[in-house]
Amino acid sequence: MPDVKNYRLNKYGLPSYSHINLDLRYHFSGFLEGLDAQLLVTRKTNHGETYGDLNYVFNKVNVTLYTFMLNYHF
Repeated sequence: MPDVKNYRLNKYGLPSYSHINLDLRYHFSGFLEGLDAQLLVTRKTNHGETYGDLNYVFNKVNVTLYTFMLNYHF
């Protein structure tokens, strides 16, 4: 991404970052057949210069999201 202070090319002030998703699924059998569990973990890590200004970091990078889902189908 362009530098956070290059407003013409980086309109929202996002520093360079890397993004990774991890998706784990488990399908139950036996008594709980039809029940599926899923864990989704998403991480966005800062790699760009933020000039010590937390406005470039807060709610934009260095964020981890955990989502756990249970689905039942028959």
